[in-house]
Amino acid sequence: MESLLVWTLVIAAMAIVVMLVLLISSEAELKRKRAEIASLRSRYEATGATIEVGSDVTAGANRVPSAEIAALTEQLQSSQADIETMWTELERLRAENTELGRENARIQAESAELRAQSVEHESAPQP
Repeated sequence: MESLLVWTLVIAAMAIVVMLVLLISSEAELKRKRAEIASLRSRYEATGATIEVGSDVTAGANRVPSAEIAALTEQLQSSQADIETMWTELERLRAENTELGRENARIQAESAELRAQSVEHESAPQP
């Protein structure tokens, strides 16, 4: 029984040592990250920019390169110009369709008139 107690204490002590090693290493990593953030903040502030409190962690994720914004703006303007061109073409085609409808009605009326004349001509007595 006493050997079981000894082994339990040894294993518990080893677990505590492992946890201490992990705690010390994570604390060292945290110090390095804080130093890195401080140096980045000082370089960023040296450029004349301001940092909002609490936004230093997400500031990099929220920035969109200005080149991408410019490209998207140019694409939007191009799309708007294409839409305007399509609307103009649609109006032209509607006007052309209306004109063709009138022409079709005129030809239909002329065709009906010619058919009527043909029927009259055929029904007239021939000498």
